[in-house]
Amino acid sequence: MSNQPRRPDSQHTFNQTDYAKSMLNRNHTGYSRDNRKKSRGMLKFASLLIVLVLVALSGHVLWSKHVSAEVKTARQAQIEAAEDAKRKIAIFSTQLSALLVANPADTIGVATASTNDSVQSYGVGDPFDGASDGKLLTAADYLHHVEQGTASLNQDIDGQTAEYWLNIMLVNSDDNAWAELNEYLTHDDLENYAGTIGFNDYDPNINTFLPSDTARLLQQLYSGQLLNNADRSLMLDYLAQANYRTYIVPAVPKDDMVYHKIGLDDDEVNDAAIITNGQKYLVLAIFTNGNGSYNWDARAQLMQAITRDAIAAYL
Repeated sequence: MSNQPRRPDSQHTFNQTDYAKSMLNRNHTGYSRDNRKKSRGMLKFASLLIVLVLVALSGHVLWSKHVSAEVKTARQAQIEAAEDAKRKIAIFSTQLSALLVANPADTIGVATASTNDSVQSYGVGDPFDGASDGKLLTAADYLHHVEQGTASLNQDIDGQTAEYWLNIMLVNSDDNAWAELNEYLTHDDLENYAGTIGFNDYDPNINTFLPSDTARLLQQLYSGQLLNNADRSLMLDYLAQANYRTYIVPAVPKDDMVYHKIGLDDDEVNDAAIITNGQKYLVLAIFTNGNGSYNWDARAQLMQAITRDAIAAYL
């Protein structure tokens, strides 16, 4: 056996080096391939995300335009409705003027109020004999005292309950009931209460006031500003049953609800009503003085003509 050192096998050394390089290249190639796969995946994800964002943005823009268009449409509808309401009221004013001119022998005052309109006055601007329409103020004042705790519906007034007197005063237009309640309240109290609700032209000693005073009272009553819900409902219930239904009431459509109070004194014929179709309401007060003609049938026809025109304008 030779003792000489073994010569390195150059071929064997080459093979190890080549193998190492081969493995390195293989690992590098695999790593690069994985990276490329991951890169492609990330690119697809990013592309999808961009598409989704663009779709969302375009949808938002379209929705914003849709909402904006709806807002503009609603606003335009409101403007057109307001203009239409003004046009109808202008027509009513012209029609009413023609009716007043056609009845020169009568002294006529008219007041309106509605869901979207404050009290408007037409015709004569001087106070009228309010007749039994003054009973509206008496009823409201007494019910106000009930709410303040200074009176009650069960309170005895000359042998009957206050509620009994209120009922027959408004439903039957009973003058004795009116006198009983007015005596209990006193003229001073009625005048003070009238001032608090804008019933400004009221003289309790001779029972004079304007149609607009009555219209304002009825508007406050119906809109819930005058009395609480229970007392409002009570008073409206009585007015729904009120008698003398030959003036305003016949001109009201059958599907509409009417609450009214008549006033008759000598040749004074008044009627004041709340008319509602369930969505909107109209308050209409018509005060007339025939100045000695006593043609109440003609006055009824006149009131019904005014009522029909007012309903067409406001309801």
